[in-house]
Formats: sequence, C-alpha cells, structure tokens
Amino acid sequence: MLIFSTRLIVNESLTRDVFIGLITEWLNNNRNYKFGQVIYDGSAEFTLNVDTDCLEIFTYPEALTVRLTSNCDGVIWTNDYVLTQVDGRNILAMQLYSDAADLSVRMPESFNKPRILRQVVQNGYGGMDGDLLVSDVPFMITQNNVDIARKLILRESEHFMPVIYVTYPRYAIDPPIDFTAMAKNLAGIAHVVVEAKELASIVRKETGGHNPYAGAADIFYGTYNSYRVIPHNYDSLEAMQSFIENSVQQKILMTKIEDELSWMKIHFTHLQAENKEDPELIGLYEKMLKEAENEGELKKQHIDELESHIKELETRITDLMGKMAQKDSQIQTYKYHFEQSGKARNADIRFEASERELYIGEIKDIILKVLDKERNSMDSDPNLVISRKFHVLENLLNLNTQTGKAEEISECLRDIIDKSGNLNVRRKHQLAELGFEVQIGTHYKIIFNEDERYAFTLAKTASEYRSNLNTLKDAVNALFGR
Repeated sequence: MLIFSTRLIVNESLTRDVFIGLITEWLNNNRNYKFGQVIYDGSAEFTLNVDTDCLEIFTYPEALTVRLTSNCDGVIWTNDYVLTQVDGRNILAMQLYSDAADLSVRMPESFNKPRILRQVVQNGYGGMDGDLLVSDVPFMITQNNVDIARKLILRESEHFMPVIYVTYPRYAIDPPIDFTAMAKNLAGIAHVVVEAKELASIVRKETGGHNPYAGAADIFYGTYNSYRVIPHNYDSLEAMQSFIENSVQQKILMTKIEDELSWMKIHFTHLQAENKEDPELIGLYEKMLKEAENEGELKKQHIDELESHIKELETRITDLMGKMAQKDSQIQTYKYHFEQSGKARNADIRFEASERELYIGEIKDIILKVLDKERNSMDSDPNLVISRKFHVLENLLNLNTQTGKAEEISECLRDIIDKSGNLNVRRKHQLAELGFEVQIGTHYKIIFNEDERYAFTLAKTASEYRSNLNTLKDAVNALFGR
C-alpha cells in the first residue's frame, strides 16, 4: 500500500553518483538496517541482501532507480527512488509502501517520511521550480517580488510541486500559522509562500481581489486546481496547519505516478525488452501493474468524494458565518447607541432620530459631511469666514471626525464587483462581512444591513459589466451620499 509519495525538481549537482553516495552514507549510519557497511561497486545492477533487508540499485540510460526493502515486526517497508529527467528538468521521485507479511500483523498508524528527502533539500540539491526554489524555508513575498504573488494567484505561473500561499491575519497582533515549521515539514513536498502583512492591499489590487486574505491560505495544485483554507473553520492555528499539511500529502498520494517516475513501470519496460520470449513472466508483471493501477483509482475516487463533501460543508459554514457577521454588525451598532445614550456632557449636541444606523457612527458622519460642505461653501467669501456661523462650523469639524467607514465600504464594494459578474462563495462572504446580504434570483439582489430601501440588483454575466458599474455607482451614492 502506497503511504507516501513526492516528486521534486533537483539541480544538476545531484548526480547519480552523488545520490547513491547519500543513500549508502545514510544506510551506513542507520541502525535499523542490517547491512553493516554498504560499498557500492559501480555496477549497473547492484543487489545486496542481508537477512530481511534488500538494497537494489539499477542504472539505465534514462534513469537511476533504487529500491530499499526491509521487514520490521512483520511489516514490509519498501522505499522506491527514481532519479531521471522529464522535459529537461532533473526530477527525483520517492514512494514509500507498507504491507503486512500476514493478516495477523497490526499495521502502524504513523510513519516517518524518508530521511533522504530531508537530506537532499538541506544539502542544497533543490532546483528551481519555475520562480520558486525547492527549499525547507518559506519564500517571502515583498514589495520587490510581488509579481510572483500576482502570477501565482491569477494562474499565470506553473509549478511542478504544490504551492501553499499563506497570509497574515487582518490585525498585526494576531499570529499567522507557523509557516516556518510548515516549510520544514513539507520540504521536498510543497513550496510555502508567505505574503508580508503590509502587502495585503497591494496584492488585492494586483489580483483584482482574487487573493486570500486575513489569515487564509490557498493551496495551488498545478495551474487550474486550487483550494482555499479559512482560519475560522478550525479550532486553532495548529489544527489549520495540520489540515493543510495532511491534505497536501494526501492529494499527492492520490495523484497517479507518471510512468517515467515509477520504479515498477521502468523495470517492467526493461523486463519486457529482456524477456520477450517469456510470456508467463511478462503476464505476471502486467497483472501486478494492473492491480496497482486499480488500487490507485479506487483511492482517487474516495478522495474526490471526500473533497466534494468538505467543499459542501465549507460553503454552508461560509453562509452561516456571513449571517453571523451581519448580526455582529447590528449588535455593535446597538452597543454604540447604548454607550452614547449614557453620556451627558454639557458640550454635547444631541439629536433625536428614529432612523436606525446602518453602521456605527453613520448619522454623525452624515451630519458632519453636510456641515463640512456648508463650511467649504463659505471659504471664498471674506465676510463669511469671520462670521459666527463659520467659527462654530469650523470648531465642530475640528473637534469631530468622520469614521471613514462609508469610504471604506464603497472601496471594498468596487473591489468585490468585477468584470466577471460572478459573486462566488468568497465574494459573498466578503459582502457579508461588510453588512450586505445577497439574495440570488435571475439577478443578484443586494441589501445593506436589512434595509430594503437601498437594495440594488446586479446582473450575473460579464456582458452586463458596464450596467453593473452604473448600478454600483448609483447604489454607493444612495447609501453614502456624494
């Protein structure tokens, strides 16, 4: 049974002789194997059997293959390594299998990844995977290389290994997941890319709002397949980190091993060439290959079903979180009014209003905006700027500031509504955090804090983008004034 699999790009300094040297050095210092001192004689077919341990090294024109087999307490462990070239890139593939010698043997619930993988990366043999180096340290996105983040998020760059894109939480005092430990744990398995906390707004503009944010992480598998992990779906950052690491390894495990990276396929090809006259032997190997492929297909179907179920649950969670965000916004508004009602200073100017505020401080913002417009209209008249009215307005505006919330919400709305006309789950969640409810029909009906007087509708198609922009402009004016 395949329990671990990875493939990574290595640089030219990891030659066949160097890799064999790493293998033999590792075995010579490992007490778990019974080989004693392994001395490789340089032959094209090298086999060493000691008790229940077996080392096989085969060199072919297209690949170096190494298989290490051991029997530990009735569990047969098999390590397969293939060092070859694919599309001009040096690739090292590793697979770990475990099987019980008989049904009475209890299989271990955990295992250690091949130590040789960590050695390869730590010793600097990692190669360039597109614009990312195979390494055991996270790659930091800064102002100098923000284009790497843009290309990754917009699917304009391609990588051989999975890429995990990590963001900081919204507030600087909150820690992100432990991306340094994650890079160590996933060395040679996936890249870990970290967005500096001050770059969130820049990356958002560069990617048209498609970026993860506020502590979320995106996992990219190839160019078209990605998965977003959101912090509030987990009890702790440790749980979120563990989910990411496990899901990446499970995804790779379920990915079909390419023929040129499969120990079994490489040997089968050469056995076919060497044993053309032995149909019984060839038939046996074909049967073994077919069984392995069927087992892999069943695993893939199972993991696809699980992933689909997880996505359904996360969609429901996101919708519930959106509703909670709306309720929280209302609670904060009521709390603000309650606190304000308890204040009774002589200098306060108090107004009675039956209108419910759509965000905390909204009515005060509107009044200050009107007063500011009136004060500005007096600036050009020298007789008015010395009047009592001007002085009072000037004093009020100097001592009272607007929240800026209207401008913030307006800007976020413009970022969320893009040319596609598509409000996916992430964008609906963003709208919910701002206080908007999205009702879906032939069009999107969008309501701000349950006040339907200011509802507006958006088309779902990119062809009506210009109409949507005009609608959005009118909605912002109706909600927040000109």
